Formats: sequence, C-alpha cells, structure tokens
Amino acid sequence: MADSAILLTPPGIAAIAVIRFSGAGACSLLESAMGRPAAIGRCVAATLRAPSGRPIDQVVAVRVAADAIEISVHGGRQVVRETLDLAREWGLEVVDRPSCPLPDGAVDADSPLEREVLAWIPAARTPQALRTLLEQPDAWERALRTGLLEVDAVLADRWLERMLSAPRIALVGDANVGKSALANRLAGRTGSIVADRPGVTRDWVGIEAVFEGVAAVLVDTPGGRRDADAIERVASDLAREQVAAADVVVEVLDAAAPSIPCRGGTIVVVNKADLSDWTCGGGALRASATSGEGVEELVEAILVRLGCGDRRPMRPRVWTRRQREALEAGGGAQAVIRG
Repeated sequence: MADSAILLTPPGIAAIAVIRFSGAGACSLLESAMGRPAAIGRCVAATLRAPSGRPIDQVVAVRVAADAIEISVHGGRQVVRETLDLAREWGLEVVDRPSCPLPDGAVDADSPLEREVLAWIPAARTPQALRTLLEQPDAWERALRTGLLEVDAVLADRWLERMLSAPRIALVGDANVGKSALANRLAGRTGSIVADRPGVTRDWVGIEAVFEGVAAVLVDTPGGRRDADAIERVASDLAREQVAAADVVVEVLDAAAPSIPCRGGTIVVVNKADLSDWTCGGGALRASATSGEGVEELVEAILVRLGCGDRRPMRPRVWTRRQREALEAGGGAQAVIRG
C-alpha cells in the first residue's frame, strides 16, 4: 500500500479521532509537521501545524511500527478534515471513510483474531459494541485454556455480528395503526411525523435506534390505502423493496380496529394496547406507543429474532467468515485465535 493516511475511527463527531499514517515518507512528513519524532511504545504530545505554521490541533502520537504512526486528534469534523487535507497536500493516499474490515496495512497484531478485532473497530458504533469486540481475544483465550466452548451456541449467536452491521428492522401495517409513533418510541426520539389520520407517512423513513448495543435502522413504511394516488403507489413500491431487504419485519396491528395478520415470518405486535384489550393471539405481542407498555418485550423479541438473545459479557463470539468456518471445520478455539 502506498504512503497513506487512514481514519481508523468511525466518521462523525466524537471526543477523539484516530488517524494512521503509514509509509516511511508519510511518517517523516508527519513528524516534521509535529516538530518532534514519535516514539515506539510511548505517547508523545505535539502540536500539528499546517505548512504556514498555523496550528491545526494538539495531538498525541505513537509509533506503532517502524513505518507507521497513529495520532489522536480532537474529534470535531473541522479538525479531522484539516488533518486529512494536510495529508492530501503531502500527496498521501487518504481513506476518510474506511470500510470494514480495514486493510491489512492499517492494523498490527500477532494473531488473526487480534487483527480482526482491530480491523472491525470502525464498525463499532456503540460503547457496548466496542467493549464486546475488544474483549474477544481474552474471551477466546479463556475458552482455549479451560476447554469450555459451546460450539453450537457460539455459531448460533449473532450479537457481536449484529452490533457491527447495523441491521434493518421494518415496521409494516395498514395506515393509521401507529407505526410511526411506535418507531419513535422504539428510537427514543421523534424521527417520523405522527398524526391522527391516515396517509401522513407517504415515504419510508429510516430512524436510527440502539437496542442493547445494536445500532439498528428502523424502517417506518407507509400504510397501504385503497384510494392511494400515483405518488403514494410509487412510495409503496419503494417501501416494499426496503421490507424485502430488512433483517426483521414487525407487523403492526391496531387494538382499536381488530384485523388479521397478513404476513408470515414476522413479529406481530398489537399497538394502542392502552385503548383496547383485544389481541389477535398466536403469540402476538401487545404494546402502546403512547404509554410505552410492552415496548421492552417488543425490543427483546426483535433482538431474539436477530440472534442476539445471549448478551452475557466475556463470551467468545464470531463475527467473520473465517472464524465461523474455523469452528464449523472443528478447529475449536485454537483455530479461531491463531488460524
């Protein structure tokens, strides 16, 4: 890989951002801009300056390899942008929106498992995701040391995988059953417009929500109406594409207007439970977007459907194809850790 600067942390505002400069030329230019050399195994504080001498930020640098330096800068967009623009001025290859896993040149580790942990850090969008990811080397070493490894359970578990992949959860149902209100309640904020009349949601709306560390996208879809106009029919077609691509589909019914679920393979929830005692049976959940009744149970049902029922700490988990294939081939913890 050519001399480069790679943003290792997820894009967006945060307390800090970490940028890796790789290549002898990149390291030399960076040290010149900091006014002091970076040391292996020791953090060095410095002022990163533009060619004009103007300070860009106070940074902390550490040389992680002979030809690689990582710096921590303040995580505001302006600082990150100016630092990466400086790298572009130097002619470096800049990666400002890294895809996961990070390329081999962006991580340094002694084992395949440790490399995978580091390579997937930018995808950890919640503190719980990051903690669970970083604890995997210790969790797998303990499984190797004790010989206690429930292979089938590990293969069935998808909690860490889901925390790193932003699953999509579609809410479907007739118009005015309260899908938007329920989506807002699940997200803990207002992402969809709510009104006591059908047809308010004309296009699908994506709302970010976090469930036990899983950063998911709730897809609030428009309800079908027989008198829909041409624009609504196009919007419904687009919404159907979103539903087909969803990891979980939640069908929302209205307790105040009893009806029969019309989809298979979905989580069925009867909304507006505060207005009526009606339920359709068959394992359907009851919830109220207004009062919050039953919402925790709905979240748990979504997590179980996603394969995230076991959320105990310090459990060995798989999130890459290599790890899964190593276990399926009977290699055990040794194969997951060391390949």
